[in-house]
Amino acid sequence: MKLLITIIGIMFSVGVLAQDSANNNVFIEAGGPIGLYSVNYERILQNDSNVIFAVRIGLAYDINSPINSTSIIVPLSFSLLKKMRNNHYLELRLALRNEYSNSIHARSQGSGMGDTTMTFITYDEVVHDFTIYPSIGIGYRYQPQSKGLFFNCLVQVLAIQPNAEDLWRNKFNVGVGYAF
Repeated sequence: MKLLITIIGIMFSVGVLAQDSANNNVFIEAGGPIGLYSVNYERILQNDSNVIFAVRIGLAYDINSPINSTSIIVPLSFSLLKKMRNNHYLELRLALRNEYSNSIHARSQGSGMGDTTMTFITYDEVVHDFTIYPSIGIGYRYQPQSKGLFFNCLVQVLAIQPNAEDLWRNKFNVGVGYAF
């Protein structure tokens, strides 16, 4: 009888002493396909001993005053993490930059040829645009098994460049946050 009670006690104590794994990350990321910053939530869907699969959604807001444009950017990504040692991983990421933008364009209209008064009518035209930019990336991630600091650094390239600017911040990104 003592043996049975001891075995049952050991079975319950193993579950109590086990660490909770960190399946959620909340972090701020700068650079990358967003080009600026984003606030993100990531959920680890599969956590094997050597491979982790995670999905992320984020939010960024950009105001570009010279061209009177505002953008809401929602990054979505899927990450595959390959364990190198302890909490250190190689990260492969496929991301989508979903951007909804509004821009105001000033338009002028003259009254026609031969008009000596040069009367112009100026009005604003609001243009709405929704675009998706896919990207791929590779880098390093520190992902704790339980609660703690989260860190990643990636080289990420957009498959389609949204503009002609080839800035370094569009290629490198760094994320820092908390895993729980």
